[in-house]
Amino acid sequence: MTKIHPKSADILHRRDEILREMATIDRMQRGTLSQQFFKRLKANQEVLYGPYYVLQHSVSGKHHSQRVPANEVVPVQNAIEGRERFEKLAQEFVEITERLTREGDKEEGAKKNSTKSAKRSSRKPKHS
Repeated sequence: MTKIHPKSADILHRRDEILREMATIDRMQRGTLSQQFFKRLKANQEVLYGPYYVLQHSVSGKHHSQRVPANEVVPVQNAIEGRERFEKLAQEFVEITERLTREGDKEEGAKKNSTKSAKRSSRKPKHS
């Protein structure tokens, strides 16, 4: 049976927390949401129109833009934040798992080195 170091137990607990938190993220959207304004001349006065919201993202190297109606801005922004949060959690998960892997490899190496003993030959030495 493998002993779990108390510090490793905390790390395992955090890794489980990350997975639970990832599971709560139910909306994700790639990209950024920006505002656009347009200037127009009206009766020799410059008038600013907007804001108009635009979602921009890339898929397979292609840039995409789409207008977002004002009543959908908050849900789209929340979905973008959900994806950003998921990516941060995924990065933390990778870092923690790599750390656990390194610690496990060190323990395995220590076990292998401690159980090695000098091999003795059962063959009789040759006499010339």
